[in-house]
Amino acid sequence: MGLGCGGEIPADAGNGTPEQQEKAGLLMSCDTMQNRVCNPLSEGACVYGDGTLGECYCQDIPFNRWVCMRPTL
Repeated sequence: MGLGCGGEIPADAGNGTPEQQEKAGLLMSCDTMQNRVCNPLSEGACVYGDGTLGECYCQDIPFNRWVCMRPTL
C-alpha cells in the first residue's frame, strides 16, 4: 500500500494491462455520462469508478439520453 494525495492507495490499484489503463484514462465516467442528452443511434464507452469498462447507447427520440451498462460475461 502506498500513500497518495488523497490518502492511502490500495495495493491492487492500477491493476490491468497498460492498454486497459490507458483507455480508462481517456474515457468519461459512466456516472457522468449516464442520462446526459445525446444524438440518437450513438454508441460509446465509459469507465465505472472501479475501473470496469462500460458500454453506452443513446436512447431513441424523444428520450435522447445516454444509457450505460456493464458488459455481461
